[in-house]
Amino acid sequence: MVLRMPLCFRAPGIPLSIEELLARVQPARAPRELVRTERLRFARTRGVGEPWQPGAPLRELRGEAPPGAAFWLDDTSSAPSPALVGAELELELELASLPWPSGRVAVRGGGSFTFERLEGSADPVRARFRCEGDVGRRVLAWCAQAGGAVVGDLAHGGSLARAGEPLFAAGGSLRVSEAAARAISRGHPWLTRDKESEDEGRFAFGSLVALRDPEGRTLGPARVEGGPQLVARMWVPTERAAAGGKPASVEERVARALARRERAKLAGATDALRLVHGEADGLPGLFADRFGGALRILVASRAVLPIWERVAAVLAQHLRGELGEEPSVVLVLQLKPQPPGELTCVRLISGPPPAQVVHEGPLSFSVELGLGEPTRPHPGVGFFPDQRANRARLQERVRRDGRYLNLFAHTGAFSAALLAGGAGEVVSVDLSAPYLARLEQNLAQSGLPLARHTSVKRDVRRFLAELADDARFDGIVLDPPTAASAGRTFWSARSGMEELAASCLRHLAPGGFLLASSNDRRARGRLAATLDAAARAAGVAIHATPSPPSADFPRLREFPEGAAFEAVWAVRS
Repeated sequence: MVLRMPLCFRAPGIPLSIEELLARVQPARAPRELVRTERLRFARTRGVGEPWQPGAPLRELRGEAPPGAAFWLDDTSSAPSPALVGAELELELELASLPWPSGRVAVRGGGSFTFERLEGSADPVRARFRCEGDVGRRVLAWCAQAGGAVVGDLAHGGSLARAGEPLFAAGGSLRVSEAAARAISRGHPWLTRDKESEDEGRFAFGSLVALRDPEGRTLGPARVEGGPQLVARMWVPTERAAAGGKPASVEERVARALARRERAKLAGATDALRLVHGEADGLPGLFADRFGGALRILVASRAVLPIWERVAAVLAQHLRGELGEEPSVVLVLQLKPQPPGELTCVRLISGPPPAQVVHEGPLSFSVELGLGEPTRPHPGVGFFPDQRANRARLQERVRRDGRYLNLFAHTGAFSAALLAGGAGEVVSVDLSAPYLARLEQNLAQSGLPLARHTSVKRDVRRFLAELADDARFDGIVLDPPTAASAGRTFWSARSGMEELAASCLRHLAPGGFLLASSNDRRARGRLAATLDAAARAAGVAIHATPSPPSADFPRLREFPEGAAFEAVWAVRS
């Protein structure tokens, strides 16, 4: 039985007619087989002689092949192609892209494979795969899922490029829909996928392309993301692109970001701060932090895979006087979607292993940069520089000998600020024993009065429910995670924030404050209304004002998704 299916291979990055492409799909001499199969048959859907866009996926060709068929068309290689069947295989494959340097993938049904990217391997990437069990065929599918289809693999979208030919189009323009053009013209920095916009698949991740509206007008340059929803990120805002001029280089953008931190007078006040904040600093999808003597580069976008090394080099050069000639540089890959497997997402790029203590004024905090768990794409540092301004506001508002409550206390940075401000009593509540242990360590190494502090290992909702009706606090910090589970129960900030805030307001002394913070990106702008509803439910009156992140976490007005968090001060009348 023959299965009819679309064959999504990719044209090489050179101009070819349909006839020339078909000749590559069905070469005169039979293709070397990786899996035993029958000859493919194709139907043309375009006119004879019509050119195909270099690098584009051939989605309009239809073919017939047995189920599971896979081919290796790169028959220009002198080395014999490896078979994909066998219990112990070692494959060396050429891929369009592979961001992760190594990893291990367990295959459903049994078996596994490991991979490592070969030294000096740029695009196209060469990687070595070692298979344990008969899982060779699954390697190709995994590579395609990882965004790096194997060159010559027909079944999963590989390239028809031959040795020495480019895999993708070198550059060009991308026409977008009218709706997308309006959003970009308003200043939103993302191009999201829709049916009316052109397919960006002919461009490699991070390629710089010119976006054009349906009338052909230039919207500005963007870097290709190529995700399931996000197509590209703007490299120059539309209004600046319309004014002409050369886009700022990567090095210029980093220098400007560092100058903004100097103007904010952050240098010297702390050694834990954000140096580059993605779109707001003109480097979309890339974030850079200083933690003590180390730099951490966080790559959250395939669009910046070609430039993160330049960013790291410029930062290290500018901060040489503070960090030394060879600072510790840690890379974190937070790419979505991420294929299955234990992939190396965190690694030390240069310098010695970093120290694990940072300072904020006279206070010191332990941090973890993720090197202990390199396969975690979202390592918990244990300290949030974005809340620095709120910690300073806390110290200014603390009443000497007052009583304060820190809910979802994490590792205690808010508790430390309250004690440093002179609080008479601070109660820190968290369900995690390891977090509370680090909290106690942070307070001790900062020289704070431990006798004025109490740690409570408890679910926050239960803690509030069990408080005496007449229990009152002069200030409460409510900074919950976006979602959390306790036993069999699940809680989310979107559905549970109002109830939690109402409970806090009932236990707030007149004139006391509630600092409420939310990390829910999809609920930006709603926190003040949530607190108003909570105050009505609690039967109290409040005066609420916004409390933005620290100055090193700037935001674009047209891009609320880029804000670090949303916070509100609510003072009970």
